[in-house]
Amino acid sequence: LFRGRVITNAVKTATDANFVGEWNILKNLYDICKREGGVKSLFRGNVAASYLWMGYSVVQFSVYGYSTEYLTWYFSTKTDAKNE
Repeated sequence: LFRGRVITNAVKTATDANFVGEWNILKNLYDICKREGGVKSLFRGNVAASYLWMGYSVVQFSVYGYSTEYLTWYFSTKTDAKNE
C-alpha cells in the first residue's frame, strides 16, 4: 500500500507541468512549506526519530562493550590455559 502511494506520487510529480527536476531544492522546499504548513512541517517527526536513534545507539554501544569485555576475557583465559 505504501509503495503504491509513493509510486503514484512520483508519477504525479514527474508528469506535472511545473516539474523542473529534483535539483531545484529551494523551490521544492518552498512548495513543501507552502503546501504542508510552514517551516515546522520540514521538521515534523524529527524529535521522534532522534529518540529512536538515541535508543538504538545506547543498545548498540552497550552490546559492543559487553561483547568486547567477554571476548577479551574468554580469549585471555583460553591462552592462559594453553600456556600452563
